[in-house]
Amino acid sequence: MSVLVSIGDFSRMTHLSIKALRFYHDQGLLEPARIDPGSGYRFYEPAQVPVAQVIRRFRDLDMPLDQVKAVLQEGRIRALTISAVEAAVMVHAGPLGDADQTYGLLGTVVAERAIGVDGPIREYYLVPFTGPDPAQHRTEICWPVFHTAASGD
Repeated sequence: MSVLVSIGDFSRMTHLSIKALRFYHDQGLLEPARIDPGSGYRFYEPAQVPVAQVIRRFRDLDMPLDQVKAVLQEGRIRALTISAVEAAVMVHAGPLGDADQTYGLLGTVVAERAIGVDGPIREYYLVPFTGPDPAQHRTEICWPVFHTAASGD
């Protein structure tokens, strides 16, 4: 049996509000893994997190719902395993749209010290985007600088 998480926990895992999750379900974008027949309460599988993250990112970019749905129906969304690395980190304060400035500063620090390694830059959302004031958002931007040995090596 798979692990199911409540809509509230899934909301925290994906930084999508409960209202948004209900809306995306109603629009056919993100179907819960199970709906309690008595209460109507929605439950999700952790494996649905990547799809929810893609939806959130596309909507942050103002992609229309019909286009988001078309991308999801293509079936190209899948979880990606990223190798372990140490990272140089900066915290961006404010709207995600202004994060390019923090990316530039962090990239400059890494390049000037010649410490970067191949790998994806990661974002961790410390303060969810569900609040009304974008100035309160906090995003941790992590640039890979050293590979770490995989467990068991």
